[in-house]
Amino acid sequence: MRTRWAAGLLVAALGVQGAAGAPAVPAKPVETATPAQPVAGEAPGHIWDLPPEATQVLDLSGLQLRVLGQVFHQYVYETPVAKADATLGVTVGPTVPGGLYRMGAGGDLPPRLAVTVRSTGSPSAIGLRYVAQDFYGRKVASGTLPPVYPDPSGRAVADLVLKELSAFGYYHVLVTAARQGRSVTGSCGVAVVEPLPEGLDLKSPFGMAAPPGKMPDDVPAICRRLGVRHLAFDWTGDEEAIDAVSEAGLVPTAVVPFDIPQNVPEPEDLFAMAGDLVARRAETVPDWQFGRRPVFGPDDVAESVASYRQVISGLTETVRRRETPGRLWVAATPGALAGVLTEGPVLAGADGVSLYVDAAGGEATLRSGAYRRSLDFGVQVARRLGVERAIVGGTGDDPSAASPQQQAWKLVTRHAVSLAAGAERVYVSWGRGLPTPVSSAAAYAWMTHLLDGAAYEGAAWDGVPLIEAHLFSGPGRRVAVVWSWVGADPERPDRGLLVFDDGLGLEAVDVAGQPTGIWKGRRFIVPFGEAPVYLVSGELDVNRMRERLRKVKILGVLPATARFESIIRGRIPGKVDVTLWLQSHRPYKQEAVAGLLLPEGWRARQGKHKFPLEPGQTREVTFECDVPQEAGRGPYTIEAVVSLGEQYVRCKQNVWPAQVVRRTIEVGHGFADWEGIDPVVVEDAGGDVWAEVRTAWDKAFFYFAAAVRRKRGTFIASTHAYQGDAIQLAWGLSRRADDDFGHKTAGLSLPAGAFRDTDHLMALTFGRDGAGVVRLRSPRVVLRTHWPGNQDAWYGPVEGAVADIARDQAIGYTLYEAAIPLKELAPLKGEAGRIFRFGFRIGNGRGRPLEWSHEAGVPDYLANPCSFLPTSMADGLPCQTWWGMVGERPGGPPHE
Repeated sequence: MRTRWAAGLLVAALGVQGAAGAPAVPAKPVETATPAQPVAGEAPGHIWDLPPEATQVLDLSGLQLRVLGQVFHQYVYETPVAKADATLGVTVGPTVPGGLYRMGAGGDLPPRLAVTVRSTGSPSAIGLRYVAQDFYGRKVASGTLPPVYPDPSGRAVADLVLKELSAFGYYHVLVTAARQGRSVTGSCGVAVVEPLPEGLDLKSPFGMAAPPGKMPDDVPAICRRLGVRHLAFDWTGDEEAIDAVSEAGLVPTAVVPFDIPQNVPEPEDLFAMAGDLVARRAETVPDWQFGRRPVFGPDDVAESVASYRQVISGLTETVRRRETPGRLWVAATPGALAGVLTEGPVLAGADGVSLYVDAAGGEATLRSGAYRRSLDFGVQVARRLGVERAIVGGTGDDPSAASPQQQAWKLVTRHAVSLAAGAERVYVSWGRGLPTPVSSAAAYAWMTHLLDGAAYEGAAWDGVPLIEAHLFSGPGRRVAVVWSWVGADPERPDRGLLVFDDGLGLEAVDVAGQPTGIWKGRRFIVPFGEAPVYLVSGELDVNRMRERLRKVKILGVLPATARFESIIRGRIPGKVDVTLWLQSHRPYKQEAVAGLLLPEGWRARQGKHKFPLEPGQTREVTFECDVPQEAGRGPYTIEAVVSLGEQYVRCKQNVWPAQVVRRTIEVGHGFADWEGIDPVVVEDAGGDVWAEVRTAWDKAFFYFAAAVRRKRGTFIASTHAYQGDAIQLAWGLSRRADDDFGHKTAGLSLPAGAFRDTDHLMALTFGRDGAGVVRLRSPRVVLRTHWPGNQDAWYGPVEGAVADIARDQAIGYTLYEAAIPLKELAPLKGEAGRIFRFGFRIGNGRGRPLEWSHEAGVPDYLANPCSFLPTSMADGLPCQTWWGMVGERPGGPPHE
């Protein structure tokens, strides 16, 4: 294997294309690299923010850093748009399906492109010049074409043959036409890919979901060039569509488009038609999928849900009665499984579920764990319903990606995460990263080339948040896909290094097929960050690969995340407890030493805390502090410094005292009863919404008040807890967060598994009957969407709760008050010293709500609601900061 791959590192480092074939992986150190072009918005010459200590330890040269930093480079290609009234225009396009040129015998190299020029006015010679860039924006080819002359219609054509494009990868081609001092540029993307090996592979994890409706003619050919083995397409009886897929050497998955039956025959006739359809082609179509993602109309949700249940159960029963050999997949979102299909054995007879999981654009869905948690949740619910198998029926790139490179990275990582969650196959949606942009398609084609015929062997760093290493084993080679999402800024994760003290037997390559890594003797140094890197070995087995990864040193990536959870006043005046939260981002044990920098006049009774930090472990460390009597009401600026070996983690936050004061409150009496209780303050970045929140307790009730000021002068009422200006309240009373199926988790913040951290979820709303407190969830309740007409016993008004919402037009405040019986929050009791998790979300009409978790400094991958609830419950609320019940405060003694 090393012999086959050893020819191209120098070629790649110099930015020059070599001979046809897959690019090489380094066997020796290389000291040469082409300077990377700056990312849009970055300073020119910016390559890599690698911490100095990592550079010093490894003694790397600037050129070596450029080789390693190449995998992180982002470049936005020039894509000119032709003007409608232009007198001169040029277009350039590929001559093969999808712009995917195959390598090898019988392939399409050298790439040939079609150039078309259109001009108006007097005919004259038109000059053509071209330039080609690679995946990272480096120029790899340039030149001119012979002048062309337009015909009487003003059209001229030319062929562009790019002999330089002979190695695997993506290329962006620009062609400029010039005439009489005027010029215009056109562009297109092409990729050079490996051909798909002959022969069907039913176990391949790679699939494409064709667009709804009639399948375009070129889809099978594009799938072949991408290395896709399975093709899913809508089929309503068109025999030619199945034949076209089979003739292309692909495994067809027929999608019967019966999402929500509307204007269809009687159900029995519908089921019989589907049964005949499956039975007729079951020998040639091994997979049948009923529907795509279900969509329920807002007018009569209960009726459409019932119809969906009837269709799914009727279809599976009818098909199974005929004893056909085909596999039956039921398409659903995790939310549909939980909220629609949980009543009765709806999936009886099906082989598995086809999950459709895509969170909204703009969310940090991969880094936050939302995507993985939703898949985990769907798989677990499917097992609860009696089916063990799952595929991902539709996914794609991330719409929030900032560059073509990041788009390709996220496509690869989403696929790896899907397989890690237990999916047998992943069908990439047509138009969601494939076949365009071609840069994503090239990265996908390299992934299929490396992992074709490979089985998923699990994660090497399972249980360690934000760093990923997924192992695959195939004929002749083992592959690990590694990347990191660690970093304080979710938009710009840290860029670091993996250092293998013994790297013999390992090779590294990036998502575009370019080799990477630096050798220093036996030591192998590989870039490590948001850009996935493949570690490949033809010598090491899976266990030895896993062992190497668990022993690897990680440099330049934050070793742990630190934050302050809370300041809780002690029972004795002048004493507070400051809780520091720390979570490891290393697959090996670390020794930690933590200390505090406190406000003036404060004193910590313990100078330092020393403790071990196991792989992925979460630790909470409490410092007892003496504070002056007049410390103010907060927030207080506190800084932590944590030493982890030779690296340091710093955390500086404005921390609020998160305390529930002992006081009996008369709800509806306004601000008077809350005087003397220090609030916590939340506000949005634009200053449009601002709120003071206070809490209290006595032996019978938990009290909540929020004085909210909005720029708008109206209050938006809504009975629905997730709309309008309603407020959600969440309590977490368990130290350990379990999911709803009894699966234990390794830590509160582990971004895997569909567990919840919220034991009680309620809302303070204003509806037809005035203000009230509504229960949304309670302990030991299956996570499910609440549909109208599907009334669960736990959903509804909280018995014994008192609420009041009053608008004071004069001062512009809306005051929310609630008294919630503690018996409805079991096992919470009215007792001083009790510590529990608490969170709230203040609605803001259609705008972004105010969330305490963000104000409290919770990391984004914890504060994001999808981190702890599946996307079907994306409106839910996680509570991740500790609050404490303390004694009385000035302003009036408690009266019970």
